[in-house]
Amino acid sequence: EFDHGIFARDRSPLSLSLSTEGDSLALAESGHRVRLYRNDLAGGEGYLHLHVPDQHRHVLRSMGVLLVLSALFLVAIVAAFVFTVRTIQRQKRLSRIRADLVNNMTHELKTPISTIALACEALKDPSMPRTEEQTAAFVNMIRDESKRLGVLVENVLQSAVLDSGDMRLKPVELDLHAVLRDVVRNTEVQVQRRNGRVTFDPQAEVHHVTGDRIHLTNVFNNLLDNAVKYTDRDPLITVRTDSDTRGITVHITDNGIGIPRQEQDKIFERLYRVSTGDVHNVKGFGLGLSYVRAVVLKHGGRIRLDSEPGRGSTFHITLPFHHVSTDQAPAR
Repeated sequence: EFDHGIFARDRSPLSLSLSTEGDSLALAESGHRVRLYRNDLAGGEGYLHLHVPDQHRHVLRSMGVLLVLSALFLVAIVAAFVFTVRTIQRQKRLSRIRADLVNNMTHELKTPISTIALACEALKDPSMPRTEEQTAAFVNMIRDESKRLGVLVENVLQSAVLDSGDMRLKPVELDLHAVLRDVVRNTEVQVQRRNGRVTFDPQAEVHHVTGDRIHLTNVFNNLLDNAVKYTDRDPLITVRTDSDTRGITVHITDNGIGIPRQEQDKIFERLYRVSTGDVHNVKGFGLGLSYVRAVVLKHGGRIRLDSEPGRGSTFHITLPFHHVSTDQAPAR
C-alpha cells in the first residue's frame, strides 16, 4: 500500500489518495515527488507526491525469504566447517594412535622372537656347557615366549574380527565357574613370577550360562592379562562372582595404576591406550578392551568399570543366564 497526492508548489494539497495508514503531512513532506504540467502555458504547476507508510517493513518483508535462505546457508557453512575440523582432528588422532600401535606391536613381537632365537642358539651351541636344569630352563623359556607370541597374534586376529563385523557366536551351555578357574589357573604362573597373587572367589549360586566358550575365555584372559600388565607393584587380583534372578556378574579387581575418570569412557575404543606413544613400560596394542566389550554385548550382557588412579580398577561383567545370538543356534 502507498499514498499519493497532487500538491501545489507550497505543498498545499490539491488532490489526495491515502491508505488506511496514510498521513497527509508525511505525504506532503515526502521526498518522492515529480513536477507535473511542465508544458502548461497557463502557468499551472503541481507536484505528484508518493509515500509508502512503514517502508522498512515492506522492504524486510520482500527480502524475508532471501534473509532466511542466507541464514540457513550460513548455518550450513558453519556446520560443514565444524564437521571438517572435527574430522581432521579425529583423523590426526587415529593416525597418531595407529603409529603408536605399529611402534608397540613391533617392540612386543620382536621381544619374544629375539628371546626364542637366543634360547635356540644357546641350545645349539656345542661349546656351551649345560646341565639338564639349564636345558629345561631354555625349553621352558621357548615355550613361554611362544605362548606370549600366540597371545599377541590372537589380539591382532581379534581386531580383524571386529573390523569385519562378522563375529559369530557358537553358544553352548557352559559352567562359567569352570571357565574362570581355567583362566585363573593359566594366569597364576604369570602373576607368581611377579610375586603377586590371584584369587578366585565363586559366590554365584547359579553359574551356568549360554555363551561362546572361546570368546568368553578370551574376554577373561584379556582382563586378567591387563590386570597383571597395568600395575607398578606386586599384582593382587581377585575374581569374584555373584548372581541374581537375571544373570551372573563377574567382578575382576586389581591393585594396578588405575584409570583417570576422563579416560574411562574411551578405554573401550579400538586402539585406545591410556598411555600412548612409544612407551613400552605399559604394554599392549589397545585392541583387547574393544574386543571384550563387543563380546559381552554380543552375549546380551554389559560391562562397567570402577577405577581410581593409584588405587586399582574393578571390571564388572554381567551376563544373562540365557541369551542366544540370532546369528546361530546353540550347539549341541
